[in-house]
Amino acid sequence: MKEWIGERWSREALRLLQAIESPRFSARETAAYRRRLMGEIERKVQVLGTSMPLPKEQYMGTYRILVDTYKVYYSLNAEHTEAYIERLSICACSDHRSHRPLFTYRSHGPTAPPILSVDSGASAQ
Repeated sequence: MKEWIGERWSREALRLLQAIESPRFSARETAAYRRRLMGEIERKVQVLGTSMPLPKEQYMGTYRILVDTYKVYYSLNAEHTEAYIERLSICACSDHRSHRPLFTYRSHGPTAPPILSVDSGASAQ
């Protein structure tokens, strides 16, 4: 087995990671959460590798894992020694209507990419 090189993150994935915020925790605690989340994503990518491919043919070579309340999409190089973290999205991991994810996407204008923001209590879309 070849030696694992590591992970690279897309700008979008890093932007979404940086946009995580919470009214319940201080800026320092939120930054610590972001670092822990990033580490957990990288550990899971390394351990799970190619075990969770996306089912559609147009996404061949892209894999998905669940970490905390996030779906993480990534691909691997040809040697399977380096991962490219492509994006994160919120996972509605509960069937209970009363459960809402702590973070949701909010769009800032018709052409702006979605921004990860705290759920303000509005119903999920």
